[in-house]
Amino acid sequence: MSLSPRIRDFTDPQNDHFLVSDQRDEQSGLYLPSPSYTSAHNEWDFSKYVPLPFYAVGDNERWRVIEGELLKIHLSKNLQLKDLMNYIKRYTFKTMGFSALRQLIEVELDSGYANHLMQTVIPKMAGLALAIHTLITQPIPLLKIGCDASVTFSQQQVACLLANAFFCTFPEELRDDATRDNFNGINFSRLSSLRCDKAVEKLNATWQHHNNEKLC
Repeated sequence: MSLSPRIRDFTDPQNDHFLVSDQRDEQSGLYLPSPSYTSAHNEWDFSKYVPLPFYAVGDNERWRVIEGELLKIHLSKNLQLKDLMNYIKRYTFKTMGFSALRQLIEVELDSGYANHLMQTVIPKMAGLALAIHTLITQPIPLLKIGCDASVTFSQQQVACLLANAFFCTFPEELRDDATRDNFNGINFSRLSSLRCDKAVEKLNATWQHHNNEKLC
């Protein structure tokens, strides 16, 4: 006897987490995805949830530094690669390599497209990363093996999380040892520093995703 696959209806409030809801836009009349809450709800059990960049660490000086550096990137009129790397280093508080980033910008990409990334796409990504307070308003649960659960995001929310990962804003030091062992790091600090073609391709794919006016 063959067993038919079980079809989930994604309505279990305990296991199905919707970080987005449909709200009617008054001008267009269309139902558009928007964050489920208007203000952020923090969650401090990092064995179950992802620590978000704006979560307070001590007096939350870290997030204030991040906001300041991302704002510089966002408002930059002539962003240079060395400046971008220095801005990121100021809040990561550790030595970072940028081999893949350098390879992509200085070698792999056409100079015109590389300039477009530095002057348009990356500054817009910084602006999107700064909006994480208003776009990610619920804790993001960790999906573990053996647990029947789901998380639903909008495209803009995913783009915001990717932007923060690219700028290495997630406080991964808050994760406990078990979480570090079982989940990959979120920040792109390791990816940006690798000397391999796959790392370069992944960075380029991230930028391609953000090269979209509707997301930023």
